[in-house]
Amino acid sequence: MTKTSLPSIGKLTVEQYMTDLGSDKPAPGGGAAVAICAAQGAALLSMCLSVTGKNDELLPNLRFDELLNYMTSARRKFLDLADQDMRAFEKVMTCYQLPKATDEEKKTRKAELQEAFKKAAEVPFLLMELTAEILDNAPDVVKATKASVISDAAIGIDLLYAALKSSRHNVRINLNFIKDETFIVASESRIKILTSGRSRQRKSMQDTIKETLTSR
Repeated sequence: MTKTSLPSIGKLTVEQYMTDLGSDKPAPGGGAAVAICAAQGAALLSMCLSVTGKNDELLPNLRFDELLNYMTSARRKFLDLADQDMRAFEKVMTCYQLPKATDEEKKTRKAELQEAFKKAAEVPFLLMELTAEILDNAPDVVKATKASVISDAAIGIDLLYAALKSSRHNVRINLNFIKDETFIVASESRIKILTSGRSRQRKSMQDTIKETLTSR
């Protein structure tokens, strides 16, 4: 992969990022937007823990530290995935510019494009896997969050859930250009595994949060 000329998402101001996202530039696009959405979700869960502080009666202190470190690390990984998504798209565009004057060049260009599309599909899968893992750990965050910031936990969970579900689109747009049927079938199975039961999982956490919000 050639070195990207695109700036790192994490180094942009919010205004510059939004301007670029709303422009006719090829990147950032939906993949980066989903990663930013997930990063905000992880950051909100981290904030809930930080503001609440340790309470061994609600959650063992060791688990509290583990979750706080995990959410902080996840936020950074999501920003890196935003960059990876932009680089993957740039690679696809680079492959389209490969020469195709001869049969050999056409064959090489086709193979390079197929590989680029597969790598582009892998980035949203990595995001889905990380998001699913966070959602699996989120009930402990909810358990450890005090009532004054429990709404922030609710928003964080909704952002992560939205990122998980939205990433399917970023996988499938790349699958449309992939000719490997085995890869396509495996990818659809992977999507199903990662998204199965997530609606019930989210509802369970939001019901718990609603009880806290309406108990006053």
